[in-house]
Amino acid sequence: MASRCGCGSAQCSCAVISGDGILVSGVGSAGNPYIISATGAALGVTDTPSLDLTLTGAGVPGNPWALSGKITPSTTAGNLLTLDGAGVLVSSTAVRNAVGATVGNGVAYVIGTGSLVAKLSTDSGNVLTFGTDGGLLSPASTTVVAAPLHLSNSSGNTLLDGQVGGDTNPRITLVADGPLRWSDGAHVWDTNLYRAGTSILRTDGSLIAAGGFTAETSYITSAVTGTYGTTDRRWSIGPDSTAEGGANVGSLFQITRYTDAGVAIDTPFQIERATGRVYIGGLAGTSGSGLTVQRNATGPAIVLLNTTASGQGLMATMQGTASTVLSAQVTGDTTARYRFGVAGDMEWGGGAAVRDLFAARTAAGVLTLTGALVVTAGLAVTAGVGSRKTYVKPLPDTSRASTVALVADPYFTGMALEANATYTIEGYLQYAGAPTGTGDLKMDFTGPSGFAMTFSSGAVVASAPATSYEASATTIPASRVIGTNGSVDMVAHLSGYLTTSATSGSLALRWGQGTSIATATLLRAGSWLRLERVL
Repeated sequence: MASRCGCGSAQCSCAVISGDGILVSGVGSAGNPYIISATGAALGVTDTPSLDLTLTGAGVPGNPWALSGKITPSTTAGNLLTLDGAGVLVSSTAVRNAVGATVGNGVAYVIGTGSLVAKLSTDSGNVLTFGTDGGLLSPASTTVVAAPLHLSNSSGNTLLDGQVGGDTNPRITLVADGPLRWSDGAHVWDTNLYRAGTSILRTDGSLIAAGGFTAETSYITSAVTGTYGTTDRRWSIGPDSTAEGGANVGSLFQITRYTDAGVAIDTPFQIERATGRVYIGGLAGTSGSGLTVQRNATGPAIVLLNTTASGQGLMATMQGTASTVLSAQVTGDTTARYRFGVAGDMEWGGGAAVRDLFAARTAAGVLTLTGALVVTAGLAVTAGVGSRKTYVKPLPDTSRASTVALVADPYFTGMALEANATYTIEGYLQYAGAPTGTGDLKMDFTGPSGFAMTFSSGAVVASAPATSYEASATTIPASRVIGTNGSVDMVAHLSGYLTTSATSGSLALRWGQGTSIATATLLRAGSWLRLERVL
């Protein structure tokens, strides 16, 4: 070192300066030369958002430093850089899509297939189309029209279609003739919409309008299958031509039927908009119209559920008293077995011949039955001619002693009488009292104003032998005394008749002792009286 500095054997005058991590010792003489050594400085790493560094080792020959790193792709939308097992990757599809998004005028990129296709301008007046070979075509004879898009192709060929990546068939197709066709992408089209005639748009499948369907014309029509002309019309449904005049009047809903020539016959069904009333046969009525319910069930065919108290069920308004409101027959019958006429008359028959039993109102308050009447469970007429009421005295017996006063029996009272009526009366009175000639039983009847009555008691004469029966008539207000026999119960077989005037009211049996005596006179439970109106 000294020879290089030119110092010989003397101390070197050269300066030695160390940097970071370097140590210099000695003075540069032969006896104390310069010694340069390292201080063992450390090595560090710093990560970045896209690079993760890892440092291992101690920086010595036996354990040197080892530096490694991991790249992290950006999560920013549109980044094409990805990682796979081989390293950093930019996929060809991503490159195609990125490049395709930047294509210029006249070219369109199809995402998914990576295809570049010709792009037709949508400006008005453009006549450029696709030819039969798929190329661009600008016919010299084409008339320029003011349309945003004009496509031309041969009849039956496709003008425009669209599909999802992976489909084997177009999901929508526009054919040059005008039809629009749809499929599920896996099969050929199964739904269509096309012009089937003048002003007629048709589909060969079903049409569902989720938000409702509005026909701006008067009717929706049903025609012969496969035909669409007016002469082929068979049914129409919709509002009629009645003018709307406020208050919901007009535009009645109706169904109209047509002849084989498409001429309207009549309107068998109509609904009045103002009231909601339904007319079978329409407002004017149609010949032969009616409602037939044909079904296979055992429950009621027609059920009326009236939600208003005292509401009505069925109402028939006919044009004459000979009209029939209801008739019924069994399958195979030649004549209805039952008929109910509008005049209230009813008829019954066996179904094979003319009906033979009749019931009708023949006068005010009079129902006349023509034929026999068989009653198997009892018959009760509660008012009018033929009404019959029986009053039976219940337990206990009624006992009266030391009195000749005529007092209404606690049960044989309140027996109703109608005004201007004639009744027959009969009865069975079982009674008991003191020995013959004492006590006895005295009786009479009371009724409403104008009431008149005559009766016979049919009992033992008072103060007479037990074999002597009273046979004379007693006319109210006179009373009748019948005999008792202390040893046995006695019976009065009462009969007679009574009339009322213009006043209705109640009939009452009054009774007491014939002679006042401490031994009681009894009217037994089980005694009865019967009134029957005959006029």
